[in-house]
Amino acid sequence: MAEILHFEDIYTWQSDNDRTVFVDSRNSFLIYQNASDKAVRIIDAKNGNCIFSTNRFGKPVCESILVSSDRNFILYWYNDPVTIGIYNILNTDSVDILLDSSQYEDSIVLKVFWSDSHNSTNSNFVVISNNRVDIYNFSFESSVLRTITKKSVSCVDAWNDLSGNYFILLHHNKSLYPYNIKNNEISQLAEIGLSLPYGHQLQHYEICVVTLYDDTYCIYKDVTKGTLSLRSLTNNKLHDKVLEVNSQGRFSSDTFTQISPTVFSLLIPCIGWLEICVIDNLMLVLTGSATCYIFDIAIKSDFLIAKVPQKKPPISTISSDIESFIPSILVDFYGGFAHYITLDFNTLSLYLSRCFTESMAAEFFQRRINCSDRVMEIVNSSIENRLQMSELLSLFSTVLDPYAQTLRTLNKMKGTMFKGSAIPFNLIDKFIGNKSIITEHNFTASALYAFVIKEWKIKYGFNLFDFSITLICYHKNYDLSELLELKHAILSPQSCVDHYILKSQILSHSEETAIPDIQAYLLPDYLGSTVPLHSGSDMNVDGTLGDLEPMNVDFHNRRVPDMYYSRITPYIVTVTLCYLKNLVLHSLNPSNLVLMFFFDICVLYNQLTLLVEMIRSRVIRDSNLICYRLFLLIQPLDDDSLKQLTFDMSKRLKLYTITIHILLMDKKYYKALMLIKREKLDYPISKILHHAADDVVEQQRRPYLWQLILSFILVWTQEYHQEPSRFCQPNLKNCEMWLPNL
Repeated sequence: MAEILHFEDIYTWQSDNDRTVFVDSRNSFLIYQNASDKAVRIIDAKNGNCIFSTNRFGKPVCESILVSSDRNFILYWYNDPVTIGIYNILNTDSVDILLDSSQYEDSIVLKVFWSDSHNSTNSNFVVISNNRVDIYNFSFESSVLRTITKKSVSCVDAWNDLSGNYFILLHHNKSLYPYNIKNNEISQLAEIGLSLPYGHQLQHYEICVVTLYDDTYCIYKDVTKGTLSLRSLTNNKLHDKVLEVNSQGRFSSDTFTQISPTVFSLLIPCIGWLEICVIDNLMLVLTGSATCYIFDIAIKSDFLIAKVPQKKPPISTISSDIESFIPSILVDFYGGFAHYITLDFNTLSLYLSRCFTESMAAEFFQRRINCSDRVMEIVNSSIENRLQMSELLSLFSTVLDPYAQTLRTLNKMKGTMFKGSAIPFNLIDKFIGNKSIITEHNFTASALYAFVIKEWKIKYGFNLFDFSITLICYHKNYDLSELLELKHAILSPQSCVDHYILKSQILSHSEETAIPDIQAYLLPDYLGSTVPLHSGSDMNVDGTLGDLEPMNVDFHNRRVPDMYYSRITPYIVTVTLCYLKNLVLHSLNPSNLVLMFFFDICVLYNQLTLLVEMIRSRVIRDSNLICYRLFLLIQPLDDDSLKQLTFDMSKRLKLYTITIHILLMDKKYYKALMLIKREKLDYPISKILHHAADDVVEQQRRPYLWQLILSFILVWTQEYHQEPSRFCQPNLKNCEMWLPNL
């Protein structure tokens, strides 16, 4: 298997007393300083490019060099004498802005770092000494420096997180005091007590501050025992996490005190040294045993994701010379090497597919950034491999969890006025950004629709209803052009999302012409094959060949798929039902896109009984697009249950052109007139009279019908003239043939 962990060489240098490097973790910069040559180089750790270089930085070897958020200034600090200043990268001839060094004459400076101020014109930076913490503000535009906050403390060491908003002070050997900087104020958090062996002196490298999944943790690394102890600084409700890396398999005593921790144990052999990196909320534990351990603390059971080879630095490297910098930079100060660590997610995905269930793998990648495609690969693979329904339910539930949470968050943001209303897909996508959250739109298009067009060998982008109705017309010997003429009589102007799942060209108002040729929908490899598409042979794992009814195979024309006939429910229909069930279980109303797709595949796979039941039970909600589709279906199928369903839905939606047309199909001319009058419709009465006059059979069966119709129209006209505010005027245009006096 290819390597999962990659070490990209950033920079090499000759290590001596005048040369060193610093890591700017916030910007992912490596900063090289050569004091003898007055040189400073700023290297982008992600690509190794040098973005700034000067030979005019005449400072002794510094303790810290960091770049500002606008990348135009350098914050540096060195001792003997204590000097803290800001260097202008854009103007190297300008005078440095210096802090008053006299205020630190009796102090030992421990830490200097930038702190997030969420302001593009200025930034705060923090100076921590053994007896005070000072916050300063620096203006990028005016280069003005001013004091924000001062706080007296007593400490011997200090650590800070990547943002500079959290820092931890070591008061004495067994007490850590975390602080939070918010609104330019310093607030102290709950003390962290350490349980250390007798006589052990806490070292600086044993503590680090890491942010995982928006929670900031204080981590204590016990190299001797091989343990990692995590306590949240942002959420005191989170339990402590203790990762044991003891090769003997012993579980260590609780490192953090005061809070009774819930302990999670992992046994990992640890040799020499222990360093931590973070990549996309994954914690990488680098060890001196040439093995790296990848942890995901969001997993509910076992945190360990993978144990992978670690090629750098060499095992022989002295442990005290190795230091990792959050997020993912490893420096060998003695050897003069700096590495940028990356993960190969392609190889990691292959690894997880062997060790994890589909649900666990999908959950893992949904927590990563820009991994939606990997989640969909898992979903598509599961559907193509005909996963059992119980496993699919678990997988779909996992995929829907973050999506449901996103919709709930968006619903709260909209306020109470629009609570519970549909949220547009583009707004959802904008809110999600680069998070790996699978929306209904993505799932339906990339998984369900993709499966159907692959099984039927349909060209991508064609509407499934268009294909289905064209196929039905072909096998029922029904002229598709009659449907195209009929749609102009029943369609009303409406806006429709221009999406191939929703939008039917046959039902479209646009100038797009529908495709009457069924072969135009099919892929060339199907049209060129000598074996017909056996579209009725569903491969449901629960079914057998004996469950299938005989196919209507067209041996004379092998280039047109057969109609689908099967006693068992097609697998993709069951999969879609499984997804719909999970949406409901997550208290979500399925979107019109999903419901429309389900409608179309029920038609394509000849599951009309199921379709009728789903509409009657209101699982498939009433909509104009559904009603128009139903109306076209009843023409070639001539199905009474579908006709009644369409009639009822058209009345509920007030699509009276469809209602009247069905009444005319059923020869209920008088009821059609009553509907027009009752609903005050501007519908041409001439269409009713024309159908009734041509229906000789119905007139012979009911001799009174014609006179009844004419009498109704005459009375209606009189009522309108008597009370025009109460009755609507009948549309008698082109009725002169039958009603010359009106």
